[in-house]
Amino acid sequence: MIMFQLMLGTSAALLQAAVIPRFTTDPWAAPVVASAVIAAWAVTRQPHETWPIALASALVLGLVSIERSGWFLLAMLPTVGLAMLLDAVSPRNRGLPARLGRAAAAAAAGALGYALLLALASASSASLIEEARSLALAAIATALLAVLTVAATSPFRRRPAGLFA
Repeated sequence: MIMFQLMLGTSAALLQAAVIPRFTTDPWAAPVVASAVIAAWAVTRQPHETWPIALASALVLGLVSIERSGWFLLAMLPTVGLAMLLDAVSPRNRGLPARLGRAAAAAAAGALGYALLLALASASSASLIEEARSLALAAIATALLAVLTVAATSPFRRRPAGLFA
């Protein structure tokens, strides 16, 4: 399973670095594919299983950019942390609407945390206020991508074993 998660994180990072810039003119408004995948995996499977995805995404994004991989890993932490927090707060609510909401919240907050941390790393945090509309668009697009991913992968989620579970 870890190999699949590493491939998923690598694919998300390659999509983020190579494909998404072809479809957006404003880099601040681009959805964060890795955050959407992390949030979707956290609610479809378990939040503690998202670490290989975050690590692989950060390593690949660090290799294809001028920033270090550590900054990207730090930028992925809000998504992982919020997914774990939302899972701990509502452990009994496992229905599809609750999972979609948790994925959307974790992905949107993760996209905003990603932008904030990388803006601080590149010393361009002053432009965040001017780009508030673009950041909101990125958060909405990332949340929508996470919701679509959860809806598509929901039939494959782990279910409790047992006769009456």
